[in-house]
Amino acid sequence: MIFRDPAFEQNKRHAIHRWVPWIAGFSADFVVDALRRYLPDGAGRNTCVLDPFAGVGTTLVESIRHGHNAIGFEINPFAALAARVKCTAFLLDPASVRAHIVAFEQRARRITEAIDQAWACGDDLARLLPAPASRPPAAFRSRVPFFSPAVERKVLHCLDLIHAVPDPQVRDLMLLAFGSILVHVSNYSYEPSLGSRSAVGKADVLNADVAGLLSARLYDMEHDIIVYRRDMMQFQPFPEGKVINDDSRQVRHILPDSSIDIVITSPPYLNPLEKINLAKSIVQELLSQNIHPLPPPIFEGAGVYALYYSGSHDLYASLALSSGKEEKPIYVGKAVPPGARIGGYGLNTPPGAVLFNRLREHALSIEQAQDLDLTDFRCRYLVVDDIWIPLAETLLIEMYQPVWNTIVPGFGNHAPGKGRHKQPATCNLQPATCNLQPVTCNLQPVTCNLQPATCNVQPPTCNLQPSRSLSISCATLAYLNVIKYTSHIPLLMVNRWF
Repeated sequence: MIFRDPAFEQNKRHAIHRWVPWIAGFSADFVVDALRRYLPDGAGRNTCVLDPFAGVGTTLVESIRHGHNAIGFEINPFAALAARVKCTAFLLDPASVRAHIVAFEQRARRITEAIDQAWACGDDLARLLPAPASRPPAAFRSRVPFFSPAVERKVLHCLDLIHAVPDPQVRDLMLLAFGSILVHVSNYSYEPSLGSRSAVGKADVLNADVAGLLSARLYDMEHDIIVYRRDMMQFQPFPEGKVINDDSRQVRHILPDSSIDIVITSPPYLNPLEKINLAKSIVQELLSQNIHPLPPPIFEGAGVYALYYSGSHDLYASLALSSGKEEKPIYVGKAVPPGARIGGYGLNTPPGAVLFNRLREHALSIEQAQDLDLTDFRCRYLVVDDIWIPLAETLLIEMYQPVWNTIVPGFGNHAPGKGRHKQPATCNLQPATCNLQPVTCNLQPVTCNLQPATCNVQPPTCNLQPSRSLSISCATLAYLNVIKYTSHIPLLMVNRWF
């Protein structure tokens, strides 16, 4: 079976799903295909679908519409509101919804028309009465004002009217519609990520028909609720949709074992350009390299490396490499091209064998130690462009906390460069004139009676375990947790990582 396109674009034409445009969403058609493929006989029995990254509820809504119970975790409060409202909207009375929309539109029109008149005359909108009771979020900041003054005043008055709606379910429906139009009337737009309109050559929105846009969205929602209710009448009792506004890793504490029939989700998108993700990709590549003797055969290039110990020294016994044990480096480091520290290295100049030379220097240092055997040491290395080298070294140290990086100070440090040794010791600093007045010290000498202390501290044994889980995303951890709670365990994920 071929599943349909998972892109969210298709949802803009579907009832219920068109309510909230969601850049990180995926299509209802994909969910329908998955349900038909994996739960063809599920309707009518107590089946349950899980979406650990529910977003605005695409999986949950389609599961309910096909007779399945559904549970979703969503950490974003607005997305969780959208999912919850969409899951329960078929329970609303369309006549009651329409009555609330009509009343809202009439009140909003009266208020916003007065704002339009004042704005057209150039009046000070801050002096216009009545003033809205709602206020912009105190902690919200943007480089470009998110709303122009006239638009912001209209937005706040509409929010006042919504907060006054007595029915909590209708109020949440209206809040969802309110949130769905805010970007359209703001000085920002999706290009595709949210940015200021001026940054892409678009004019700011100086004024907008906020009441009209919001009312139009609400009438569309009323229409969809009628369709939704008709679809749901075939099920008795109604399937249940539950939205948990929390981290999906809490699934282990909430869901009983074998309570889920299928997991359908679109995981959080990886941003490959985030520094931590760039560093992880380099570290993972390093850790996949073969282990070599120290020093390895000569090679060209700059990059990062890790040293491993396999001997029997008491201090390092917990680090010793052995079959079946996880490898813990005793030291990690980098080798950058010569002159890189002061910008004297051409970006397209071959770096030479700087990484090999660095490893050879370590080998020479270890050979000089009286209680270490060079044959007990191994290394991994990765040649990589010098721009990525510091990222990888930083993450390696954070992951493993190697003993010779964190406990033994100075290991691997270079003395000042040979060029600086050859420079004449001419000091160009100007002598300073000291204007400080001499101070007469009247302190009396103190007789110290403290006895010398005997140090009984034992040398530390390093038992640090490598934090390999840092290379596993939170999404992956959630998947691992989720699988435990499924019975049939088909796990469908839309991986759209760009």
